[in-house]
Amino acid sequence: MAIAKQYLGREGPFLIAGLSGLRDMDAITLSRAQLVKSGGLEAGTGWRLILVGGMVKMVCKALAALFLGGACTCVGGWGWGSESR
Repeated sequence: MAIAKQYLGREGPFLIAGLSGLRDMDAITLSRAQLVKSGGLEAGTGWRLILVGGMVKMVCKALAALFLGGACTCVGGWGWGSESR
């Protein structure tokens, strides 16, 4: 994270959190929590980084469902757009 901050500025950790969210949310959650606990990261920044990772993961899963299952899977799965009589 220090390298990302050095080369990418304040947005670097958020970019890393987003990329990490694609792969493994457990790792980003545990590592950020440990940084906050040790004082290496402010609590406000820590939860935001975890949130960014989770949002990226959620959007990727929604897009995968849309492209792999089609629009009916995404819309019909929640009962929207279905014309049941």
